[in-house]
Amino acid sequence: MKFPERERISFLLVPVGANIDNNFSMTRKLKKILLDQLYQGATPKDLALAVSFAFILGTIPIMGATTILCVAVGPSLKLNHPTMQFINYLITPLQLILIPVFLRTGEYIFNAEPIAFSPTVIIADFMAGPLGFLAQYGMAGAMAVFAWSIIMPWFGVILFFFVKSILEKVVREKSK
Repeated sequence: MKFPERERISFLLVPVGANIDNNFSMTRKLKKILLDQLYQGATPKDLALAVSFAFILGTIPIMGATTILCVAVGPSLKLNHPTMQFINYLITPLQLILIPVFLRTGEYIFNAEPIAFSPTVIIADFMAGPLGFLAQYGMAGAMAVFAWSIIMPWFGVILFFFVKSILEKVVREKSK
């Protein structure tokens, strides 16, 4: 598959001919990573799988687990590791936003008493006793992970087909 010069390639969240300033450096890096992988022979399906798995794993409501999960899952499923790690780091703010959402959803599913979700209360609970803290917040974390495991695979499937269609379009347009 032959691609024309890179300067003319424009896709994925950026309109053709749009002026990209420094505020979109992450978008520019994402485009570069995906295009480099396509140039090196990765298929749109492979890249879409890597993006969707990284998105799913990158939103798990356990801080610090996302990189380990991407490192473990990526090679075992033969997914594109650079793409997975970039997506993982790119969506870290989304992970932080979704933690309370998954926490409250898990509490709703299990009809559990809502826990306090303010830093001062969390620190005070930890200082009162680490074992009690782990019992209370560990169960809340388990409920949040359960909610995540029900919700995120559906988003991953939708994202897979969305990214795959975009990348297939890019390959079709550039191989003409």
